Amino acid sequence: MIRAAELRDIPGIQRVARASWADVYEGIIPHDVQARALDTWYGDDLVAQSIESDGARTFVADEDGVIGFSQIVGSELTRIYVLPGEQRRGIGTRLLEAALPAAGRIRVEVEHLNVRGRRFYERSGFTQVGERAVDVFGHPLVISVYECKLPRA
Repeated sequence: MIRAAELRDIPGIQRVARASWADVYEGIIPHDVQARALDTWYGDDLVAQSIESDGARTFVADEDGVIGFSQIVGSELTRIYVLPGEQRRGIGTRLLEAALPAAGRIRVEVEHLNVRGRRFYERSGFTQVGERAVDVFGHPLVISVYECKLPRA
């Protein structure tokens, strides 16, 4: 079931983020950088703010607990993760569909070496429009920027 996230989902969102990052970014982002990013970006207060924010919409996939989540802020898809053992069941697609508005241009950034993530967005109708270099806690990364133009309502 896909539904709007609630404060009670914070531990589940954090669990999904940690498991997904460990799987997706193995060999791409060093473990110490992952730990620092997760502690910083998925702390209780920040996750609560993102759930309660008027400018963000956060959704969870709930099957007797949170197994995935997505978030959109304005016209940017900022997060979408599904537990590694739950992937390839259409959960990511349903989380994406829940997060997207009916019309407009949506942007998402994905680590360039995250091939699975890039393929997911491309299969979902996103087109790569650029790349940019970023520094994540002292670790350089290349980010691929994707956009998707949604139909007008």
